[in-house]
Amino acid sequence: MATHEDKYRFNAADDLRLLAEKRLRAKASKGHPRANKELQRLVHELEVHQIELELQNEELGKARVKLEAALGACTDLYDFAPVGYLTLNRDGKIISVNLLGTRLLQVERSRLIGRHLEHFVAATDRDNFTAFFNRIFTSQAKEACEVTLQKGEPPLVLQIEAMPGVSGQTCLLALIDITERKQLEIALRESEDRMYKLAKMAADAIVMLDDNGRVTFANAAAEVMFGCPGGEITGGNFHTLFLADHIRPIAEKGYSSFRKQGTGPLLGRTTEVVALRKDGSEFPVELSVSALDIKGTWHSIAIMRDVTERKSVQEKINKVVRQQQAILDNIPNIAWLKDTEGRYVAVNEAFSRTVGLHPQELVGKYDHEIYPPERAAKHANDTRNVMSSSMRTYFEESNVDRQGNVQHVEKIETPIFNDNGKVIGVIGITHDITSRKELELDLRHDSTHDTLTSLYNRAFFEEELKRFSHGRMLPLSIVMGDVNGLKRVNDTQGHAAGDELIRLAARIILEAFRAEDIVARIGGDEFAVLLPGAGRLVAAEAVERIMSCPEIITGQVSIAFGIATAESNDQIAEALRLSDERMYQHKTELKSP
Repeated sequence: MATHEDKYRFNAADDLRLLAEKRLRAKASKGHPRANKELQRLVHELEVHQIELELQNEELGKARVKLEAALGACTDLYDFAPVGYLTLNRDGKIISVNLLGTRLLQVERSRLIGRHLEHFVAATDRDNFTAFFNRIFTSQAKEACEVTLQKGEPPLVLQIEAMPGVSGQTCLLALIDITERKQLEIALRESEDRMYKLAKMAADAIVMLDDNGRVTFANAAAEVMFGCPGGEITGGNFHTLFLADHIRPIAEKGYSSFRKQGTGPLLGRTTEVVALRKDGSEFPVELSVSALDIKGTWHSIAIMRDVTERKSVQEKINKVVRQQQAILDNIPNIAWLKDTEGRYVAVNEAFSRTVGLHPQELVGKYDHEIYPPERAAKHANDTRNVMSSSMRTYFEESNVDRQGNVQHVEKIETPIFNDNGKVIGVIGITHDITSRKELELDLRHDSTHDTLTSLYNRAFFEEELKRFSHGRMLPLSIVMGDVNGLKRVNDTQGHAAGDELIRLAARIILEAFRAEDIVARIGGDEFAVLLPGAGRLVAAEAVERIMSCPEIITGQVSIAFGIATAESNDQIAEALRLSDERMYQHKTELKSP
């Protein structure tokens, strides 16, 4: 009975014969006459067979083209695969290798064929590779190993997977570059090792808890802090072991919520709680908690710091601060303390009243947060200078108070030193010296001004003349003036009228000259004016203004003037003499009929 394959071959043969006979009939129209029927039959059979062979050759040609295309595609897939492929014989020699394999081994393909793969493996891994290679031909399962190559900087690390070939005389290897992965694994191990060592060395207690609140890790500081050996801590419930009774229920409730969502009120912040030592004593700690997701369950890391000593120190500091504030508040003057950064550490009530802020509002502020820019910059600079010089320093300032009044103050800033002699801040005291400054100004005014006219007096004039003699305010013009008829007025109308005449003359003279000119009364009826940086023309114009004023024209007052100008310092004395001489000449001219 014919099989399916036989039927297939039969059908194919029939189709081939029919196709051959069709092609033969096409040729027969051009064929030759046959000698006889038998010969014709034989020739026909031969021709059909020939055509069948031709058709078979055509099919074979087409099949070869398809096979070559498929082989080319397979070769490309093999050569350009993202994995290195090698074929080794039983001796471990390379029979074939793809492009990535050559790049991994860093040798051209033609030079790789026939070489032992083990020669490319680092000496430290060669025994491991040999054992792996031997297993390939004895095991039916896929074998794998990791080796480091000799070449490369750093040397490449390969994962090799292999299985025997169909013939059993070769084996197929896949090379995967895992260098980067290995480096990451090493870096991860080193990082974990560093973190573990840091945790061991840390001064703060570090405890890791699983999702049930059991301790999975506790560093040495935790053992010391809680007075409990690590063996008793690890595996125990943290809340039961180390939290005071009155806060344990709250903590356990919070941890129950944390287990579900990985969130809680203690995460991402520092909180002070009461902890419990093994001996039952309670003490304050600062607690910081962070969440850690491990395989879908929420674990936590708790960092704790014993703040017993710090709280004790803080209480002492608070006591000192209260005493310090009491002392400052009992100082009637403005008083303050600053740190090395220029921040106000403490101020008294007098200070706060001056700026209109509560003392606590001023603590921690800088000068620029309290005063206008110019004044703030001066205060800050004064403080820096005191700290850099390490010396007590006195300053005088004129400020405008909140009511708009000018206030003169004396400020004393003294550096504060620690036990090592280092400046740690400044204490300052300011007291109002407005009355004293006003008195000083009055005394200074009286010492430099004429009481009757409020013009500069002779002493000030001579002092300024001396100063100009050594200065560079040239040219310097000098105008001398003398009031005519003063004696007659005094004799006929009295000294009060004479004084009024002098005051009138003083006003007229002062109004005629520039603000920078020095106008002085140097005698009973004598006046003198210094015009720095002014030539004779400027002085003459001023005198002309006086001579043209209504009081002169109407005869209320008569004044004689003399003008001289010094172009250099050594001419000043001569100019003074000439102006006086010319003034007397003018006086004589005014008396002439």
